[in-house]
Amino acid sequence: MQMLSILFSTISIVLSLLTAWLTLLRRGTVRMTRPSLIGLVMEDQRPKVYLCTLLFSTAKRRQAVESMYVVLASEGRKESFILWGYGDQNLAVGGGIFVGEQGLVANHHFLNSPLNAPYQFKNGACRLEVFAKLIDRTKSLLLFSTDLFINEEQCAALSHPRNSIIFVLNPGDRTYSSYVDTKPVPVDAVQKFSDRVRSMFP
Repeated sequence: MQMLSILFSTISIVLSLLTAWLTLLRRGTVRMTRPSLIGLVMEDQRPKVYLCTLLFSTAKRRQAVESMYVVLASEGRKESFILWGYGDQNLAVGGGIFVGEQGLVANHHFLNSPLNAPYQFKNGACRLEVFAKLIDRTKSLLLFSTDLFINEEQCAALSHPRNSIIFVLNPGDRTYSSYVDTKPVPVDAVQKFSDRVRSMFP
């Protein structure tokens, strides 16, 4: 009986330590679901990337995301879209978000810096990567990457104001189908976000 009591006590201590590690001590990280929608648009002659996704923590502890950005690579050139806003209405320049294990679904909008050389989307293959900078990590975390293709007609459509190329996820094979949309959403909130970003760079 004494041996059984010691055994049960040991198991209880191990389970308590495991529970504490899972709930309090485990650092975890942030992950991102494959976006259901990705959009490329030339807004007021400035390129923008927007997408809809779920961010979630792999641990019980909430994660503080300091910033997010997108890198788009095509024809040997990489362009960073470092100005970040999220939400559906009243988009603000991203000042960080807390992400818990339940996750956070949001639309994310990324503009390149006005200080960069002019950039135009090109037809052909391109690679899109989404990064996050966590508050307690020194290196940026790659959340997602995918290969996209822009055909000539789609690229030409971006010369018209408010047109965008929409990539919609095919859940079965995890690829994207694309089409040109003449009314990118949400228009009003995005315009306010763009105006606010422009005001930061006189």
